[in-house]
Amino acid sequence: MRVLVTRSLDAGEKTAAKLRALGHEPVLLPMSTPIRHPEKALAALALPHAAIAITSAETVRTLSALADRLKPFFAEPVFAVGETSADAARNVGFTNVTAAAGDGAALATSVSAHLRETKRSGVLLYLTGTPRARSFEARLAEDSIQVTVAECYEMKPAEDAPDALRRILESGRIDVVLLYSAETAKRFFAAAETSGAGEMLQDIRFCCLSSNVLNAIPAEFHEKAFVAASPDETALLTLLEPLP
Repeated sequence: MRVLVTRSLDAGEKTAAKLRALGHEPVLLPMSTPIRHPEKALAALALPHAAIAITSAETVRTLSALADRLKPFFAEPVFAVGETSADAARNVGFTNVTAAAGDGAALATSVSAHLRETKRSGVLLYLTGTPRARSFEARLAEDSIQVTVAECYEMKPAEDAPDALRRILESGRIDVVLLYSAETAKRFFAAAETSGAGEMLQDIRFCCLSSNVLNAIPAEFHEKAFVAASPDETALLTLLEPLP
């Protein structure tokens, strides 16, 4: 199948390699570009905190730019959404990483349980980016957990996305679009509308990383949209197997 990958370029290239290994033809259409601020992350890490939370592998890519300056924090407890983010944290050097299945709310539940069981006190450091969903922070507030939010990267919209999308759709059939976040889904369909390519999406299937992503898709496309069993790329790519 010809599969459209909407991730940022560096992450998208890794996904493209996986798709080729599965026998698919990847087409890259980055809907955003990460602007990373590793020094902001380092400044936040220097503040008192009991544990670290991450909800995106993009956070880890930002942290990796700190190189040896990150080593003093490798033993600290890290909570991550999904195995993809957790594995990324382990690969960069963190040794005490807990993965929570589900979304930000599920991660907050895991953090709350850990802090109660270990009787740890202090502030949770949330290393994140913008824009982002607020479910994690909202759930932490419900559980009265103090949190310091450090925005260490931002995802800038790709300005050429509408024209690039139309060129891709005109160049040949796209069977599936992979959507990794609600924000990406919104940007994708906005690009389709801006470029006048909306009618060219009717026969395309959409594979979504989570139900939050599905909810960001216009209702008219829900019939051909599928949600991964868990919010990680392995589960997302598994959705391609039964598709004709």
